[in-house]
Amino acid sequence: MMKSKLIALVKASHFMFVSLPEFISQGSISIDTSFQYKPVSSNENRNFLFRTTIQPDADIINFLPNPDLFPDDNNWHKLYGEKYQEHKVKLQKFLVSIDSIKSIVWAISACFGFGSVIYPIYLAQTRLILSAYWLIVIFFTTLPLLTYVFRTILLRYLLRLFIQISIRVIKRADARIDKGQVS
Repeated sequence: MMKSKLIALVKASHFMFVSLPEFISQGSISIDTSFQYKPVSSNENRNFLFRTTIQPDADIINFLPNPDLFPDDNNWHKLYGEKYQEHKVKLQKFLVSIDSIKSIVWAISACFGFGSVIYPIYLAQTRLILSAYWLIVIFFTTLPLLTYVFRTILLRYLLRLFIQISIRVIKRADARIDKGQVS
């Protein structure tokens, strides 16, 4: 389990520092799976391409070969299915690497949070014990702790409560509309 998380983190960091700037500067990234097929009715190989273009604003555009190009050719359908699965795996790997970026961001924020706790304590210990630095220590030790508690615990409950209240309001509004009480 830990090994797979570490591998995902390494892949995500590679994507973040190598591919992400290219992804943003070019405006999209394309995942391609090309293949050749020689139809029974022809002597020449024909080139085909599965392409998925992903843009930073989450637009996803798929370009697929026509699966009914050779309707009676079982070899074509078999190869098409294999290449489609191969393309799907490439796409899933890319999406996992994007999703893993949140782990990197979380790790970086944890490092900064840890540093924001340790540094004021260090400052306070090197200065007078009863100085204004203790106010800084209190502030910078409680702030990351409260932020963590909010993100991990309270946010879940607040979000659930917000959704429940929204559903109640919508149901009441629908009931009033159904009864004709709203003008």
